[in-house]
Amino acid sequence: MILKDEMVLQAQRWVNETYGSYEGFEKVKEDGKTGWPTMYALTMGLQVELGITELSEAFGPTTFRLLTDKFPKIGEATNTPINVIKIIQAGLYCKGYSGSDIGGIFDSITHQSINDLLTDMTSKSGDFVTPKVFKAILNMDAYIVIGDGNEQIRSVQKWLNSKYISRREFYYMPCDGNFSRSVQMYLIYAIQYELGMDDDTANGNFGPGTQNGIKQHQLTIGDTDGDKSFVHLFQAAMIFNAYTVKFDGSFTESTSSEVKIFQAFTLLPQNGSGDFQTWASLLVSTGDPDRVGKACDCVTEITDDRASELKSRGVETVGRYLTNVEGTDLNKKIQPGELETIFRNNLTVFPIYQTYGGEASYFNSTQGAKDAEDAIKAAKGYGFNPGTTIFFAIDYDATGDDIQSNIIPHFEGIKDAFIKNLSDYKIGVYGSRNVCIKVSERGFISTSFVSGMSTGFSGNLGFPLPQNWAFDQISTVEIGTGSGYIEIDNDIKSNRYNGESSVNGTGVNSEFVNQFISIENLIRVYLTTNEIPVNTANINSRICGLYRYFNKPSYTGWQWDVLAGEIDQKWIDYSKENLDMSIANKINPIDPATGLNIDMSHFMASLGAYIHDNPWPLEERISNFCGWIGDLISFTLTVREYEKNYDSFLQCAEALIGQFEPVANNFFPMEDVLADVDAMNMAFNSNESPDATLTALFLDYLDSEALDRYKLVYKNRFENNYDKMLEEAEIFLYNSIDPEIVATRELFLKHFAISNFSNDEAKDLCIAFANYIKKRV
Repeated sequence: MILKDEMVLQAQRWVNETYGSYEGFEKVKEDGKTGWPTMYALTMGLQVELGITELSEAFGPTTFRLLTDKFPKIGEATNTPINVIKIIQAGLYCKGYSGSDIGGIFDSITHQSINDLLTDMTSKSGDFVTPKVFKAILNMDAYIVIGDGNEQIRSVQKWLNSKYISRREFYYMPCDGNFSRSVQMYLIYAIQYELGMDDDTANGNFGPGTQNGIKQHQLTIGDTDGDKSFVHLFQAAMIFNAYTVKFDGSFTESTSSEVKIFQAFTLLPQNGSGDFQTWASLLVSTGDPDRVGKACDCVTEITDDRASELKSRGVETVGRYLTNVEGTDLNKKIQPGELETIFRNNLTVFPIYQTYGGEASYFNSTQGAKDAEDAIKAAKGYGFNPGTTIFFAIDYDATGDDIQSNIIPHFEGIKDAFIKNLSDYKIGVYGSRNVCIKVSERGFISTSFVSGMSTGFSGNLGFPLPQNWAFDQISTVEIGTGSGYIEIDNDIKSNRYNGESSVNGTGVNSEFVNQFISIENLIRVYLTTNEIPVNTANINSRICGLYRYFNKPSYTGWQWDVLAGEIDQKWIDYSKENLDMSIANKINPIDPATGLNIDMSHFMASLGAYIHDNPWPLEERISNFCGWIGDLISFTLTVREYEKNYDSFLQCAEALIGQFEPVANNFFPMEDVLADVDAMNMAFNSNESPDATLTALFLDYLDSEALDRYKLVYKNRFENNYDKMLEEAEIFLYNSIDPEIVATRELFLKHFAISNFSNDEAKDLCIAFANYIKKRV
């Protein structure tokens, strides 16, 4: 909410009264709220004072030239028209500085504000308003840290302003601690100036001249700035890309170490030097466009001859389209038999969904849901296996406003449709860096496919490479001849997602099944050897104990021994010796309903607690703390961290609980929900079949019942009763006087370092869980 400011209101009234009668002047709304409309009005007022008759919102070249001619320096002792000084004072108020009383006298208060402004922009005070300072006053750039900005970026911005402001095309950049489009442009200007380009040549673009110049100025350990500031500028580029280096003009071992981290992230040779490819990746979204990627995407069918050409180039993975665009002649979708050709040539494939995505109006939640359903249908038609990522394309330069108003709702629609259809595919996005970052921050996607070669996209200017990038599209190339000829988009591949190597796959859990059966067989040998009764209880407890031990210390220690029973350490040692069982070779099965890996350690720890506490019924048993209740408590930390991005604690909890796509520090993602729900279902099955081992029960569950897990848990655990589910959650989280439950809850709160846990938070968490289950029944 922007608050009303009386002096801004006074400025708006003055500019409307003074210039409102001039042709072309657009009056500003008198609401006391600073913003571009007020700055535009003040700019047009200045144009009137300069004698410009065709008024414009832009502080353009003509305005700047005439201002330079008439008023090159405005200060206390200069002969400047009153209205020009009033415009300065009004602009100062709009930027948060004092403009005295907007009286048209350049008094000591106005002088001090100009000093403060210049100090904020350059760390150097000054006495005069030059044309560049005037231009800075009449825009909405900030010169203090705002939003997610930081002081180190701000200090670099101030240094750049101070060092290069005398150059003709270099104007004051924001000093708000944020990397942005203008900041990136002025950094390239600075590099061009250091390369010796004159004002007629430097243009802020990363063109051939700039690239060739940088190739002559590679940096290594021991380099320092002399008469040129290349080390400072390289460090600035690192800082703008969110890497922590000193801004001191010295290329140290510490700087080199951080460069290696950046190089590893961007798939560059990790030499720790400021070579051309590293400079390029720091400065533009393509990086070095001549790099040869291990992936590509194309609208052309992959034949054996084309596959051979791709293989000879080093391509491993190909992106292909799931559908054509209705009403067009372009046949870009995967062709009959093409997937078999791709796999036969030892290539992998990732699917792309795009119909028409060239402007904001296409994107909305309804269209997102429709696109998702069409994509799921097409992917299933081709036989893509569970876990396949489908990349939904945003193929235009979506602005920040577009992203909030159209793109985010579009992906909300996609996600809702995936949930509604119980889809076992993952969601990816293709788009500019900013699109990928913003959609990822909302937790809608698993990985990003970045349209990096669109260097002019505003969404690629001033934004770092997304942390979850899978593919970075950097150039279009033509390869091969004759029947092998093909045009492709050249993609750098991060290995976060390597595409699919088969479709309609069978036996995806064969290795797990073999290992799981081997564990039970070995337990039987162990029990017999040690003269322990070979019964279901002894077998099941050791299966659970082994999987708990896999994730030591997460599910071990005296607390877990109390809740889930002690682990037979002698059995653990026996399993290590005879099966080489360790976390390194533990196999997790693929869940048939989602394509996710089932976390067997989490699942077995929860199930083991239920079995130890007697399998059924589970109401008001403290063993629930080892499953869904414990996860709900730890989930408090996640919701508190992200609550600022939502309207309420409850809205945040409902958005993030059971999130399919990775969200940093999410203590209750879908993998944990699956483990908790499966543990409750298996506890019921174990009670129904007391003579069956967990091996038999779980393999049967994995084959069929996992597809209906939510219906089963709602029916068997909560008796098809939403209120019962909600009330039981509330009992565990805050609404119980049972000393054992209260003590266990406090133990878990202390374990997760959760202080000031309120009843309101607890109730919202209970509602979020209950709604999550009910929505999927």
